[in-house]
Amino acid sequence: MRDKVTKILVVDDSAFVRAVIKDSLVSEGYDVVEASDGKQAVDIYKEDGADLIIMDVLMDEEDGISATKKIKEFNSAARVLICTVLENKKLVETVKEIGAEGYIQKSSWNSRDFLNYINHVITGSNDDINDMFTQDL
Repeated sequence: MRDKVTKILVVDDSAFVRAVIKDSLVSEGYDVVEASDGKQAVDIYKEDGADLIIMDVLMDEEDGISATKKIKEFNSAARVLICTVLENKKLVETVKEIGAEGYIQKSSWNSRDFLNYINHVITGSNDDINDMFTQDL
């Protein structure tokens, strides 16, 4: 597994979704920090950093695309994984343009596959399984 605990920032306006994702990640030994919108995520990232950010798109205060752009401007090496219910080609193109690590549709994953994907993203070997989550729309 990993030599050190990996810090993951989970950003979603739904407390329930954050709790589900957090429980899965904590059970695998990850350190999880939560934010309920993009503005809070940017502030937390700038203050404390994170090894990976799992970012929703549609949120009050600041959306995930805008927040991801700000985080990438602050640190171009920041790793952001977009996790949303939205499903369209334009969004997939936007996610690629802003430099996110990948795109997961919330409705298309189970906990085990999600954790496998997170492990691959963190180790830098996500290219071979990215198609499992980013369907051809």
